[in-house]
Amino acid sequence: MSRHRQKRRTLLGVVSGLTPLLAGCTPGPHEAHIEGRLAMAGFISHPADTTARWALMNTLPANRMTYRRSLEGVVMLYADPVFCGCVYMGTWPAYLAYITLKSPKSHLPSTIPADMETERRQAPAWDWGPWRLTADPSYVDTHREY
Repeated sequence: MSRHRQKRRTLLGVVSGLTPLLAGCTPGPHEAHIEGRLAMAGFISHPADTTARWALMNTLPANRMTYRRSLEGVVMLYADPVFCGCVYMGTWPAYLAYITLKSPKSHLPSTIPADMETERRQAPAWDWGPWRLTADPSYVDTHREY
């Protein structure tokens, strides 16, 4: 076998061996569908692009809706550490819209579901500081006077 052919076979073997690994890194239709519904319902994606944000994102249950209280009221949170490396944040009305998009005939809750309340009690620590707009590395304040 020629040297060129042997190199070609080796390269094809490496590429075919990596293909399943790379395919695992791409989002599946399920994740993309959930993220699309969250966005359509009014949730905003906040990247965990700092060490503090990443640490806080990992205090939330992955790929499950939960909530935390803020000065403005209840903020619904959906942490996705794998697909987008972000936390989707939305209001209570955005959460109700998400439920409707997810299952149009589902019963809309009037209060926080019990499983979310339990999760919040088990992991109450949450710092809104790293999620402020001004803490975002890509934030540009167009109204600031220099």
